[in-house]
Amino acid sequence: MPSNVSSKKVFWYTFAGIAVALFAMMLLGALLAVQIPTFSDNSGGSLAMLFGSFSPILYVLIVYALLCINVFNFYGAFMAVVTTIQPFGNMRFGSTQRAVVMIAIAIANAVLSYLATATSRPCS
Repeated sequence: MPSNVSSKKVFWYTFAGIAVALFAMMLLGALLAVQIPTFSDNSGGSLAMLFGSFSPILYVLIVYALLCINVFNFYGAFMAVVTTIQPFGNMRFGSTQRAVVMIAIAIANAVLSYLATATSRPCS
């Protein structure tokens, strides 16, 4: 960022961009849920079926979008762990340490996901 840009301005522009995007997605989800009775059972499939013969293309785009979001989430978890640990030991993270942290995050994610699935009950 240029030095003449205030932190306050950066915060509010970032906040506004995120808020508008989230509001738009929530509004779209609410509208689709009202119009398609089974939308909450299979949101991706319901959305793809709206496009008729183009639904296979939409399925590919949905899978691609899910992969992108999960990569961003994985990266965010990695950065949170590294920025939490690094100041305490004045550590440097090379490729081996990064791989170890990412594997630990993946294992923790898999274990927590399994435990959450094993203890959840379907809604009736």
